[in-house]
Amino acid sequence: MTRERGDTSPNMKPGPREMRSKARGKISKAAFTNREAGPFSKEYLSGRSIYARLQKGEVIQYLLVNKSDGVMVHSADGAESESITAGSNYRSVMAITDRRIQFALGGHEDTILEIKDKEVTGADFQTNPWERSITVTTESKQYKFPVSIEESSDHEDAVKYIQDYLVLETSITETGVTSDSSSTLVSESKVSEPQSPPDKIPPGELQEVNGITDTIERSLRGSGFETRSDLKKASLNDLAEVADISEQVAMRIKLDVGGESRE
Repeated sequence: MTRERGDTSPNMKPGPREMRSKARGKISKAAFTNREAGPFSKEYLSGRSIYARLQKGEVIQYLLVNKSDGVMVHSADGAESESITAGSNYRSVMAITDRRIQFALGGHEDTILEIKDKEVTGADFQTNPWERSITVTTESKQYKFPVSIEESSDHEDAVKYIQDYLVLETSITETGVTSDSSSTLVSESKVSEPQSPPDKIPPGELQEVNGITDTIERSLRGSGFETRSDLKKASLNDLAEVADISEQVAMRIKLDVGGESRE
């Protein structure tokens, strides 16, 4: 079967560029794929990138960033609160998809907080002379995420998206009691890193592919390319989107692993 230019196989995860182009908000390449160019740049996360964390079929919509403020978590009754910040030389990212909200705080070990769409009960945007922030609420907690105006320009649109698409839907019963129209809620919690599938190539072995150095392998794995099959399915543009990979290096990789080389 002939595949038209730009089409994506239903079994293949779209590349970072395609996902960014289809998002509702502006998606920073550096924040999405984990790397920022420049001698004084900061990494976003030490582990897997936001792109690599997306599930099959999941669509990124908005990506918001702050440099060191992290996220403040309050209990619904106000009795408890916790400030979780990114480590030195890392950043904090709020990823909003069609399925959930993730707060990813970079560090020696990244901290990931997840709120599934059916857990969200409200969202709001606050602004004052000192800061601008997004607050997301669930039945048990409130999450306050200050946004960096320099890196997050569509925060108000992001809040509206949460309100329109992710807030828990309710219905009025015959007795007038508001009830949950979805399944039973699962409490939000820190997300444990999944175990690596058995077919993943051990660290270092991607370097057997022509053009891949230790640095490039780390960048590839951070962007979700962890097997020769991943590299084979990726287009030249997908690989060239990854930090530390030039178009020439991407071409060398494709010549080695084969597969589609078109955009």
